Amino acid sequence: MRRGQALALPLATSVAVIALLAWASPSVHAGARDDDAGIDAPPSKDGPRLSPATPRTRPLPPGLWFGDGHYESRALPNELPTPRFAVVVAITTSARAAELAGGRAYASGVLDAGYPWIVTTRDLALEREAPDRIAVVAGLFTDRSAADALAARVTHGRVLALSSTGFDPVWGSDGSEERLFVVAIDPRRDAQGFSRAALEAIERRLDDVSFPSEDARREALEAAIAALPRCMVRRGSIYATRASERYYLSERRWAPARCEGREAVVPVEATLREAVFEYLPSETRVHQVTAVSCDSPNLDVWRWTSEGREVIEGEEPVFAAGCGGRS
Repeated sequence: MRRGQALALPLATSVAVIALLAWASPSVHAGARDDDAGIDAPPSKDGPRLSPATPRTRPLPPGLWFGDGHYESRALPNELPTPRFAVVVAITTSARAAELAGGRAYASGVLDAGYPWIVTTRDLALEREAPDRIAVVAGLFTDRSAADALAARVTHGRVLALSSTGFDPVWGSDGSEERLFVVAIDPRRDAQGFSRAALEAIERRLDDVSFPSEDARREALEAAIAALPRCMVRRGSIYATRASERYYLSERRWAPARCEGREAVVPVEATLREAVFEYLPSETRVHQVTAVSCDSPNLDVWRWTSEGREVIEGEEPVFAAGCGGRS
């Protein structure tokens, strides 16, 4: 992304007040207790070990790279067989229960890179499950025996069939999508968040300013955001909502989260939202939708390691999309 001179704006006073606002909405299941899933093991800080699976039994990578109706379906350069089975360790309406189940699965050390995958049952297109639930997935497979083998190694693992008809979007009368949305924070490390209300105040203020280009506006937004106080968002935590306007923020550059009892925002790359993993012989990569403009997505890519994401030389992330831009 090109870097220019940031525009200084008088935002400090309004931001300081707005940053203290409370959460705007509860989680999907606000009454969920920490022991809903009977799990209290925290995720390992060092990340999971790769399971000793052979190429034949190794799961397919996580993410919605299969099927239609998702920007992620454009992510992988090579075609893979469509998964027929998912190994699932939890299906729940509670974001907290999903966090706990995911933490236990992650800490087990037997899952491949990118798992557990947190996804809605609608997006996963399970054959016999209610569509608006949170699924904690340990692996995707074409072979039932390979799926059974992994299910036997993870607590509460069970094999469920995927629907052959795939993803089924539901649209409201106003044209918005009516469904459950989930965002999972990277389980390897805590994320730095800031007030969602402060972001919205900055964007409203920028709407009244004339900029020579989108790059100039973006630079001004980043400069104003850099001055905001930060809070810590727990690794592996899950944000769930049924309101699309809370899910899609600033052309997807930011993702919603919760932080110290308030609605917060984190950089999208601190999450696994709209991310797809790619298993290569020598490394693992993660492709992620980091911006959308005019229905044109930008997919950035990183090398995925136990220490974090690594920028790939020649494929540096740009976090920006434009009409007719790269996809």
